[in-house]
Amino acid sequence: MSDINQVEVIRVDSTSTHAIAEDTIALNAKDQQDQVEIEDTTDEKKDKSGPQIEESSTVIALEGEKPVQEEKGKSEKDSENLLSFENENPRPLVLTSLITPTLAIVMIILVAFITALYALFYLGCLWDPISRLPNVPVAVVIADNGFHFDQHPEAQTRVMRLTHNKTMGEVVDYFLFNPNSSAFGVLKWTKLDSSTRLDDLRTMIDNGDYWGYLYVPSNFSDSVLSNLQNATTHTGYKDAFNSTIEFGYDQARQMTVTGLVYKYTLGVVNGLSSAIAQTIVGEAEKYPNGYESLLTTPRYLVSPIQLEVNNMHPIPFYGYNFATYIASIVLWVCGILGAVVLFKIYQMRFQTASHLFEQKNFISRYLLSGTLVSLFITLVSASIYLILLVILARGTDFIQTDYSPLTVWVFLWLTAFCYLQFSNILAALLGPDNFSLIVSLLLILQLGSSSAILDPIVMNPVTKLSYGLPLQYSVKGLRCLMLGSQCNSMPLNYGVLFAWTGGLGLLNLAVLYSQVSKRVAKLKLEKDL
Repeated sequence: MSDINQVEVIRVDSTSTHAIAEDTIALNAKDQQDQVEIEDTTDEKKDKSGPQIEESSTVIALEGEKPVQEEKGKSEKDSENLLSFENENPRPLVLTSLITPTLAIVMIILVAFITALYALFYLGCLWDPISRLPNVPVAVVIADNGFHFDQHPEAQTRVMRLTHNKTMGEVVDYFLFNPNSSAFGVLKWTKLDSSTRLDDLRTMIDNGDYWGYLYVPSNFSDSVLSNLQNATTHTGYKDAFNSTIEFGYDQARQMTVTGLVYKYTLGVVNGLSSAIAQTIVGEAEKYPNGYESLLTTPRYLVSPIQLEVNNMHPIPFYGYNFATYIASIVLWVCGILGAVVLFKIYQMRFQTASHLFEQKNFISRYLLSGTLVSLFITLVSASIYLILLVILARGTDFIQTDYSPLTVWVFLWLTAFCYLQFSNILAALLGPDNFSLIVSLLLILQLGSSSAILDPIVMNPVTKLSYGLPLQYSVKGLRCLMLGSQCNSMPLNYGVLFAWTGGLGLLNLAVLYSQVSKRVAKLKLEKDL
């Protein structure tokens, strides 16, 4: 009894000392008791089991608290040592534990490749367009019939001396096409037959055959003769400035290039006019009151030849130059987002409806639902862009042609649906989480040839790599519908967009059909098992 009381007293003391020691003592005592009972059963010494249990319990109760305290102190000491080590030896960058050297090299190469590609197909394509202006064709028609001196026979000698025995049409021809002339090669001057009508020239510009035209009228020489005679012999004659050359161009075709063509053509004509003016001044001293007469016609003296400009399809606001281009970029990005949404819906739809796979036409109805989602996404994106365009136009006619807003909306929808097919097929092949890089590179590839900032005719030939891709045809189509430029190419624009849409759409359905069929077959196999 004294031993048992001693155990109870010790247990009470242990409990008051530390809660953890009490649990440890109880567990150890129980284990020891079980062990003693087994030994007593084996040796058949049940009469001695009581004291052994009490002694074992007493020993464990006395020594159980010490290991717990030692373990706690050891843990605290280890923690302090670890903190001290980390403070004295800080870890390197966390990225080194996340990125392996191989992965780092791959990432560097990938970033460098994308940067170089963007620079090559965008910045590189825009580099030094002025040096490529000689590639820009401008039609020249010289319909001049020469001088007729019937009314001014006295002026024949002086005029022939002034023009070096050439008609004014021949002077223009020499100025543009003689290799020794300063105007030679500034643009790609293309001489057409003198019988070419002005309406035919305008049709050529509308069709995109040339970037502009110069038309020298049939009475050009006679108008110069008449003005020269009046300006040097009649003081007070103030209307001697009707010697004109018509220049026509399509600004909406591409604002920057047509602006350069206009600027250089104007410079060439002004140079020709200045040369004639200097010659006229030199000849004036040979006639009575020649200088006095010229001073009364300062406008003729400054510019004896005028350039009459015909902008066939003007851009009403600066933003129109980019509206068609921005539309393509916005709809392309919407296509990327739409593909992500569509394939997420595909995945959720398959998870929720996979139990219906045994129903008839399950795969067809599954793919049809995705097609309807695609139509909805593209209709919404096209509608939003058109609405924003109307808002930005602030009540003005944002369509400068006879086409209706409905026609523009349909073309925007076709463009959006076409772009979505690019994202869909890549998402089907690469997965919705991996396709965006490739489709973004496709967009970069097309930026150079889209005629947004410049036209490919004055850009690096590398832009030809993207010919046939849909973005440039979308831009041209919108410029026709909204501004009236190059509408003869609309069948080609529609054809390219329909071809890409149909081809990629069918390919996408085929890939998805194959993938879904395999998943359905797997489900059936699992069910049979």
